[in-house]
Amino acid sequence: MIDENTGYICGSRSAVYRTTNGGLNWDSLVIQNMPAGLVLTKVDFVNAQTGWIFSRYLTGNDSTIYKTTNGGVNWFKQKFGTAAGTENTINSACMIDANNGWLISNKPRPWKTTNGGASWDSTGLSDNYLAGALYKIKMLDMQTGYCVGSNNKVYKTTNGGSTPWISTGYSSSTVVTLYTAEVFNSLEAVVMGTYGTVYHTTNGGVNWINKNLYGSINDVYGSFLTGDGKLYAVTLLNSNIFKNQNMFSVGIKSIGKEIPKAYILEQNFPNPFNPVTKIRFSIPVQANGKTKPGSGVTTVRIFDITGKEVDVLVNEKLNPGVYEVNFNASKYSSGVYFYSLTSDGFSQTRKMVLLK
Repeated sequence: MIDENTGYICGSRSAVYRTTNGGLNWDSLVIQNMPAGLVLTKVDFVNAQTGWIFSRYLTGNDSTIYKTTNGGVNWFKQKFGTAAGTENTINSACMIDANNGWLISNKPRPWKTTNGGASWDSTGLSDNYLAGALYKIKMLDMQTGYCVGSNNKVYKTTNGGSTPWISTGYSSSTVVTLYTAEVFNSLEAVVMGTYGTVYHTTNGGVNWINKNLYGSINDVYGSFLTGDGKLYAVTLLNSNIFKNQNMFSVGIKSIGKEIPKAYILEQNFPNPFNPVTKIRFSIPVQANGKTKPGSGVTTVRIFDITGKEVDVLVNEKLNPGVYEVNFNASKYSSGVYFYSLTSDGFSQTRKMVLLK
C-alpha cells in the first residue's frame, strides 16, 4: 500500500491489480512488455511514483524486474545481471527508497542496488551457503537486515553487506524452512516458517525465543509488521491469520483496573532515554460513571524538534482506563522530541529527550 487508498497486489499468470479506494475495488493492470505466465513474487512501491515488480524466471524471458517511475502508467524492464536461467528467479525484494534496495535470487545470495535497480551487486554469506534456498529478505535500512531460508538459515548484516552476512545464533530441534521475517529495530526481529515456527530475537540475533503459533503446525508463509508492533502471520494451507501485539517493545497495554476520572498524559520514563521509553496516559469516564461520549479515537503521536510528525504509536478506539505504550527510537538521532495525546477534544503535549 502506498497510502490508505492506493495499493497494488500481484501473483501468478502475470497478474497485477491496483486499488485507489482502500481495497473496495481492484482494477487489473496491463504491464507493457511483460509476458503472460510469469509468477510475480513482489510488488514494492517506495513512493506514489516509483515502484518495482519482481518475478520468477520464465524460459525465453530476458527480464524478471519491471519498474515504473510514473505511478504505474508505464513500466520498463531492468536487467538483473546474473547468468541466464533460473538464477534470475527472484524470491524476495525489499526496496528502501528510489535508489537503494535488496533482493534474494534463486542462487542463495543477497543482492543490492544503489542506482534504482539499474545494476545489482552480489554480497556474500559467511558460510558460503549453496545447499538450499533463501526465501525472504527484510531490511531495517540499507545497512541492517536479515535474510532467511531452508535448513534453519538466518543471516544478518549490519554494514550493508560490505562483509559477508553472518549466520546468526538461530537453531531449533527440528530443521525448518523459514519463509518470512520481519525487522522492528536494530535489536528486535522475528523469523517464521514451516510447522508454525516463530522465533523472536531481542538482542540482534544472538539468541532466539520460541514463539510458535499456539500449537499450529501449518507453515507460516507470509507476514506483516505494523509500525506500532502488531505482527500478523499467514499460514499456507488454510489461510489462517494470526496476530500478536505483545511480542515487540511497543504496543499499547492496559495498566491496572482503575478507571480514571480525567485525561492524564504522564511524563515518559525513563527520560532522557536510549532508545526505548514508556508513555503512560489515562482515558476517563464521566462523573456519573458512564463512558465519555464521542468518537473514542485516541492518538499518541511523536514529533521532532521542528514539529514534523515522525511516528504514530496509538490510533484506535480505547475504553476508559490507564494505558502504557513504548516508543522505540533506535532509528532516530539524539535530540528533543515531543509526544502528544489527542482524544475527544482533549489534547496535551510533553517533551522528552533522546540521548545516544
